[in-house]
Parts: sequence; C-alpha cells; structure tokens
Amino acid sequence: MGKWDSWNIRGHTLEYDDESHTYLCDGLIVPSVTEIIREYLGSKYDGVPADVLAEAARKGTLLHEVIESAENSACAETYELSSDEAEMSDEFSSYLRLKKEYGITCEGNEMPLLICHKGRNVAAGRMDMLAFNGDGELGIIDFKRTYELDDEYLAFQLTLYGMGVKYSYNIDPKFYACMWLRGKRGKFVSYDPIEKRVEEMLDGFLVRESELVENIPYDN
Repeated sequence: MGKWDSWNIRGHTLEYDDESHTYLCDGLIVPSVTEIIREYLGSKYDGVPADVLAEAARKGTLLHEVIESAENSACAETYELSSDEAEMSDEFSSYLRLKKEYGITCEGNEMPLLICHKGRNVAAGRMDMLAFNGDGELGIIDFKRTYELDDEYLAFQLTLYGMGVKYSYNIDPKFYACMWLRGKRGKFVSYDPIEKRVEEMLDGFLVRESELVENIPYDN
C-alpha cells in the first residue's frame, strides 16, 4: 500500500490509502461512497474493456488534480498548467468559464467525509468541492468528465456527500451540483437531494452487514 492520509473527524480517525482506494475508520475498513452506490445500483460499466476504464480513470484523476492545484494557487484564473497537465487545458478552460458564469468561489477541495446513518459510520468519501455560488449559497460541487452524466448515480452521490458534510463539519449545503467537463464542452447541472432513497439504501446496507456478522462461524 502507499502513503496513508489521516484526519480526525468528530472524534474518529479516518484514514485513506489512494493506491488501494481503501478507507479506514478507527482502524476498520469502511466502504467508499462509490462502492456503496455501485453495490446498490449495480455497475454501469460491465463489458467495457479494462484499458478503456483505466484511461478514463487516469484522465478523471488528472482533471481533479488540476482543479485542486489551481484553487490552491494564488489565483485559479491565472493558473498555468504544467506540461504534465496540458492535456486538460480544454477541460480547465471550461471549468473557468463555468466558474465565472455561476459565480463559484471555492471554499474547500477534496474534503474527507464520514457518512453516519443510525449511529453507524457506514461510508467515507472525498468531496470534490465546497463552494459558494453567485447567490451566496454554500453547496457541493462534483466534477465529472464521463462520456455522459449518470443523473441517478449523481443524485445518490451528492446526497451522500450532503449527509457527510452535515455530520463531519456541521454544514448544511444549500445546493448540489455537478460540473461536467469534457474537452471544450462543459455544463453546470443542479440536483435535488434524494434523502428517502438514500436512507433506504443505507438501511439495506446495515441489514446485509448485520447478516454477514451473524453468519460468521466461531470456533468453540
């Protein structure tokens, strides 16, 4: 495994290993937001060649890194991409255009989250961005450069992030959105949280987890 990042959230120690994409909460593995949604909705990428998925993941990661580096610099609008980042120049230009159009002001990047449901820390994740919009509302923005947006998946993801922000930082997000950035194309899409469906998903997860524990054989 690689280098572990670590944070203290609500008295819990959350750790993350980027190489294996593993989260630990107080030393115990917890699923990521992605894992818990895919278990519930199923994978949308069955049949897609592994090399295609790997290349898409590489470009998606690079886009996130470019935006994070730009927002952590003195001024995102004047940030100059390095030679390693240059292939994301069109996406980054689209990001800056949408940022200006919607009055986005970044308040935090790649924020670690714990998702708590019925007193249990059921999942963890890293939220792309906490930001103010042009109306002065504080909310959540996720970045995607997929071929097309999966609205159902995004509604689940953003709702879980909302739960995580409320629990981890006592922040009540006022808007939920995705910036879709692919080449020179880009759009800003707002979503309504789907709390009831997410609660049903998490209820089912807790039931399955309980059944697994009950079926573990013990030596007498």
